[in-house]
Amino acid sequence: MKKIILTTAALLAAALSFQSFADEKRAAMDVRDDGRSLTITSGDKPVLTYNYAVTPAKEGVRAVYARSGYIHPAYTPSGFIYTNIQPADHPHHYGIWNPWTRVEYEGKVYDLWNLGDSLGCVRAKKIEKIYRDGESAGFNAVLEHVVFAPKGEKVIMNENWIVRARETEGGFEWDFESVLRPCTDKPLTIKEYRYEGFGLRATDKWTRDNCTMMTSAGNTRQSIDFSRGDWIYVNGSAEGTKAGILIMSCPENFNSPELLRIWDENANDGRGDVFVNFCPTKDRDWVLESGQQYTLKYRVIASDEHFTPERAAQNFKDYAYARPVDAVKIGNRIDISIDGEFFTSYRCYDDEKYPFFFPVNGPSSGASVTSMRNSLWPHHTSLFFGCDLVNGGNYWQEGLERGRIISFGAEIVETGTDKVVIEDRCIWKRPGAEPPFKDSRKITVTSPCKDIYQLDFDIVMEALEDVKIRKTNHSLFSARIADDLTVKQGGVMVNNFGDKGEQATFGVNASWMGFYGERKTGTEGIVIMQHPSNRWYPSKWFTRDYGFMSPTPMWWPEDGEATYLKKGEIIPLRYRVIIHKGTPEEAGIQALFDKYTKE
Repeated sequence: MKKIILTTAALLAAALSFQSFADEKRAAMDVRDDGRSLTITSGDKPVLTYNYAVTPAKEGVRAVYARSGYIHPAYTPSGFIYTNIQPADHPHHYGIWNPWTRVEYEGKVYDLWNLGDSLGCVRAKKIEKIYRDGESAGFNAVLEHVVFAPKGEKVIMNENWIVRARETEGGFEWDFESVLRPCTDKPLTIKEYRYEGFGLRATDKWTRDNCTMMTSAGNTRQSIDFSRGDWIYVNGSAEGTKAGILIMSCPENFNSPELLRIWDENANDGRGDVFVNFCPTKDRDWVLESGQQYTLKYRVIASDEHFTPERAAQNFKDYAYARPVDAVKIGNRIDISIDGEFFTSYRCYDDEKYPFFFPVNGPSSGASVTSMRNSLWPHHTSLFFGCDLVNGGNYWQEGLERGRIISFGAEIVETGTDKVVIEDRCIWKRPGAEPPFKDSRKITVTSPCKDIYQLDFDIVMEALEDVKIRKTNHSLFSARIADDLTVKQGGVMVNNFGDKGEQATFGVNASWMGFYGERKTGTEGIVIMQHPSNRWYPSKWFTRDYGFMSPTPMWWPEDGEATYLKKGEIIPLRYRVIIHKGTPEEAGIQALFDKYTKE
């Protein structure tokens, strides 16, 4: 009994002394308010400015061209400004803005785009909310759509702009969401017209001589106008700077994929200035009923790098098909669903060796791509993290008295958005011995598109004493694969070099490894990626045709005998698991890995 009490005390002491380990992060995102505008920043770099105060018309231009409620300036990470306002040729152009040109209300048609006609306008009303979470920042702004009716001005529709920005490896990425709400007891109709809605007037430094365009449909500048597209990419060079702007339209938008309005090379008397407009009403009317709301969504990526069509397409795929992810905690288990369908459970049971995920269901079949336990290898528990031969303990194979990785209680820190985030803290413990490690775990679950489920593991280990890990093939992150995906059952095991099967992949320093095979719903598979920041990267892989894969550095120690860690040593480890439809090639696994290396 005394030994048990001391062990419990040691466990509690370890829990109390546990400290979280800070991940290296990008510059913090913020929003600054100067009394006239909001500027989203990434560290000391501006991303974009939303102007809620009225900007007067330029000298010599009629006062009716004054306006509020628009974005300018907008920047690439190098500081290049790619927007333009109040150009002499079109003084009603305001950077990035979202008015409508033909709005029918009570039998009369109003123009809220061309301010010079004095038929209507859009005005900023208030800032409803500002968002800051370190990794992203933004705002929710309210605007009013005003018509100049015969009996005076009248607000016929309210609009919310929900803008949230972040800095990614590709540049500044920001989401724009417009929520339209007719606010009288009468409907209104946005009439068919060649330009209206989400528009960009680009810098006057881009002309026909130094600017190109392409779309998702493969069209270039000469053929884009009146074509449909999921995205449009504008690339220009000026003042020694090359910059590109990718604008993507959400597939949920009205009349998607939307028609595009752009200026070709002959615009503005042959200057070829840049104007881009996603126009959902270019070929049809859109009736907006009283008391209802209507949403349009876009994503903009502003970069100092050139985007290939393939890269633009991948960004659109990442944007357009991310799906809601939810989690619920039930006792010592967290269940995770994607778009309402059960995906996986994180299990931290008192009678288990370590926390693990099972099942891990595929996006098309709904069946698990992992398995757990069989008569030959009962210690293979789906998707798990552990290690054998650690200071005489065994934190991998069966036998709880030989050592356990004990969760202090996993918690859901984010759910109900496009991701679930779980945080857990664990102590490595066995009776009669001091714990060799404690670790913190951040697990992020996403579905970037309908054909991919993704789990990101950020694990930080700390040695609580000098540690010796004898040479072992049982170490760290591992997956036991479902029988129907194994090589033994006709599946394929492959790494990033294209090596296939146990004989070709065992002991290879590969960046990623996966299994895939045919199921009733088609091909499906699972891939484990090692992040380049990991110690021992790229670890050699321990692979088995019967369905096992693990990047296993402890099987190949530097001295051939053991791996040694000093007390207090910190070991951060990152892994990404992708469950995908199709083969790794069809799922674009290498491109996804390349993206992961920059995160």
